[in-house]
Amino acid sequence: MEKFTQRYTVTANEMDNQYRISQNAFLLFFQDTFARYFGKIHMAAFDLVKENKLFIINELEMKINPVEVFWTEEIDVTMWVSELTPLRIYSDFCFHKVRTGELIGQGSSCWCLINSETHRLERIDPYFDRITVVPEMMTETHKKMRFPSEGEQLMQVSHKVNMLDLDFNGHVNNRSYLSIAMLTATPEFLATNRTKHFVIHWLRETYLDDTMTCTLKKISDGEYVHVLTNGAGVAVAEIYSRWEPWGELSDVSETISRDY
Repeated sequence: MEKFTQRYTVTANEMDNQYRISQNAFLLFFQDTFARYFGKIHMAAFDLVKENKLFIINELEMKINPVEVFWTEEIDVTMWVSELTPLRIYSDFCFHKVRTGELIGQGSSCWCLINSETHRLERIDPYFDRITVVPEMMTETHKKMRFPSEGEQLMQVSHKVNMLDLDFNGHVNNRSYLSIAMLTATPEFLATNRTKHFVIHWLRETYLDDTMTCTLKKISDGEYVHVLTNGAGVAVAEIYSRWEPWGELSDVSETISRDY
């Protein structure tokens, strides 16, 4: 299998307070498309668990175009494996609006297999014959982006991990790190600014009842780094985000389709 496309409808769960697709929804839809792709080649989580293995995502980069996507609209998510190494799977992806064909966003991600008991990396070589590589990259390189270390600290927020944050492995869901980081953005800021570019590095697993603290640093105008630490003060994730003003927004009451 080469490129794989899955269609989604933006529901209330994937909506921000402006009735548009949320930042977290991009991550949700991509990860679900990734899971469906690997499910078709018998490498889904429920396949690998029989071998005491599981997928982990190490990093993701996404650039988002200034395209408004409203509640009830359909989007197509296309993903493919652009590079394979003995220990890493690089999956690139893009989002298109079904109604207009507009490119909403594009990016790349890096995945590994680990042993669910020892938490050590597992080699991917035994699965090479199942995976088709399409050598097309949506980012300039798969080299890990280094975040600026200096910046003005703006604020900190803390969050105690609860059951709603967990995934089927009993760890904090990858999307929860992004949700916690976005607690540093005020409703007033989110109402007039959009995410242009974000990069997530997942560093360590986090569990139920742990307390995560997100420290927000301003690197430059519109450019931020969010550092999430666990109760021991160890960094568990880092997120780089770049924002820009939306400009004039469409009136959602005049724009959305009411054929539902």
